[in-house]
Amino acid sequence: MQAALLFAASSSFGSMAGSMQESATQSQPSESLSVPHSQWQQIERAQALLKSLNFDLSFVQMKSNQLTTYRWLHGVVPAQGSTPSVELERLILQDGVGTETIRRGDRVYYTVPGAPTTVTLNHFIRELPTLLFLPSHELQRLYDAIPGSSIAISGRPAQLIRLSARVAGRYDYWIWLDAQTGFPLRIDTV
Repeated sequence: MQAALLFAASSSFGSMAGSMQESATQSQPSESLSVPHSQWQQIERAQALLKSLNFDLSFVQMKSNQLTTYRWLHGVVPAQGSTPSVELERLILQDGVGTETIRRGDRVYYTVPGAPTTVTLNHFIRELPTLLFLPSHELQRLYDAIPGSSIAISGRPAQLIRLSARVAGRYDYWIWLDAQTGFPLRIDTV
């Protein structure tokens, strides 16, 4: 089985990439994602970006020669007074009618037209790649991180990191991170 996710930026990506570049430049002025000894740091950075940035993007999921397109919106409502900040996410199927998924904090709401809404407790939406949300120590226990080549994806320089499963029967992942911002641009499950 092979599944691929290709993140295609929405029209707001230019400003998002600019703000990510600014914050990356401010926090690490001379660091590039191609530093060979820091694959896990790069993945941790990508995970942190996915939890802290406001973004609106589309992605294509390919499974068994079938393509499904989603729109993924993510935002963070800042803390106010004693109220902590909260993550909000919405995953919308773009091809036909299906489940719409909304996450607020640790509650995930699954809505299907004509059916009651299902609520679960989880810190991520199950249709999104698990590797983006697993704690780093868990990923490091399950996978070896191997640096790959640099290529351009959607006009952006990207660095490949291959996550090779340490146990037979578990899928491997290939993840391409934006070389400037660290944001995931593509993920293949192989």
